[in-house]
Amino acid sequence: MDLSNIDFDTLPDHIKWQVIELLEERERVIKYNRINVFEPYKFQKDFYKAGATFKRRFLCAANRVGKSFSEAVEVSYHLTGLYPEWWEGHRFKKPILCWAVGITGDSTRKVLQKELFGTPMGKDTEAVGTGAIPRDLIDIENIEKDGNIIKIAKIKHHDANGHMDGWSTLEFRSTQQGEHVLMGATVDYIWLDEEDPFHSMEIYSQCVTRTATTGGLITTTATPENGLTKLVDLFMKDTTGYLYFQNATWDDAPHLDEETKKELLASIPAWQHEMRSRGIPMMGEGLVYDIAESSVAMDPIEIPQHWRRLCAVDIGISHDTAAVWTAYDAATDTIYVYDCYHADAGVPSMHATAINARGGWIPVILPHDADNTERGSGRSVASYYAEAGVNVMPETFYNPLDWTGKKNNFVEPGIMEILQRMKTGRFKVFSTCGRVFEEIRRYHRRDGKIVKDFDDTMDAMRYSSLSVVARGMSAGEASAGFKSAYNDNWNYNY
Repeated sequence: MDLSNIDFDTLPDHIKWQVIELLEERERVIKYNRINVFEPYKFQKDFYKAGATFKRRFLCAANRVGKSFSEAVEVSYHLTGLYPEWWEGHRFKKPILCWAVGITGDSTRKVLQKELFGTPMGKDTEAVGTGAIPRDLIDIENIEKDGNIIKIAKIKHHDANGHMDGWSTLEFRSTQQGEHVLMGATVDYIWLDEEDPFHSMEIYSQCVTRTATTGGLITTTATPENGLTKLVDLFMKDTTGYLYFQNATWDDAPHLDEETKKELLASIPAWQHEMRSRGIPMMGEGLVYDIAESSVAMDPIEIPQHWRRLCAVDIGISHDTAAVWTAYDAATDTIYVYDCYHADAGVPSMHATAINARGGWIPVILPHDADNTERGSGRSVASYYAEAGVNVMPETFYNPLDWTGKKNNFVEPGIMEILQRMKTGRFKVFSTCGRVFEEIRRYHRRDGKIVKDFDDTMDAMRYSSLSVVARGMSAGEASAGFKSAYNDNWNYNY
């Protein structure tokens, strides 16, 4: 019965109330059985179907295409055993143990819990059941919670005839504390939502181990924000026939019209367009900094006293040592590479004189491996530089804090920030920095990966450029006795 076209004004009062009750009941049924009105797009049906052949799948998708909810739908089918007629993917014939794994506890609650149960607020029991899993199939009374975080829930499973044959178990986990949180269990199905920026291969390997005994399945849904990582590369270039990789772009999601796409692109940095709109990892071939030198080169100027300055060193042990000095003009949000140094590998005291000669007050950032302790001496490389009088900062290099809130030293986000600055006129290099230009001309990718050759100055330039805004110091601050001017909460919002 179609209730949407009824003219209420022509109905008797007692009929009106019956219709209202029917409408309210229909709304309640839809609210708590959202999965029944789900109509998959072609890319979603293709991904589901691949589950019948491949135990490990990776959906590398653009933002806003519905990747998380579509996978929540698949998880719901597996937990309940209630597969629709159009389903061509894998079918579990018994109750299962399923893990839904996010990166942080917060993202797990706000994304996975919300998509599966309908709410990130576990205490809101009225909202539980408005997600992909129907409310009447959830053992709501016995959900294990920690505040608003749902940890473990039981879901009714059904056999091929639609009869309940037991309870599936759904557990939520996050990887922010490392791979050990995934140890010690055998699991039938694991959903990894987004790629852990620190331990993706270790997490994936641990999941393979957890599902080995059961012959279980692993599904990863992610937007490739970390570039061509080892995990993405593993799936993209697989030749074994055991791994399934699929892209999903804005063009695959009919709910995104052309005007919406234009609006979204307008608010996304150009260097992120392919990744955000097409689910393509930030990668490429040829020159890394594919810009005309004339667009970044400039004649030297005198650095104003109030501009922040910083030096970063790429330490040479098995390769050359390089140092790059940058200055930051906050008024125009422009970074200037104004000096550089390059020499054969050697002990820190050999380079300290050159570094200090350019301004002993200037903060110096060292790479993360400078904290490694040498065998025999029991000392770190950083301690030798400090002993030689270099103004070494207490913490080694890290990228501006990203959305995970953790410090990292990933290469691609830093490169893309510098390239974006170059293309928008906010990154300049003094023409006297010959070594910088030499390496820019040879700094390239092959098969999507940066070739690690003739790149010492490029690494130092990246460390320096990404640190000067927050960790640099002006000459005025130095003369006033400030030790440093860096702020650990600086965020470029990658």
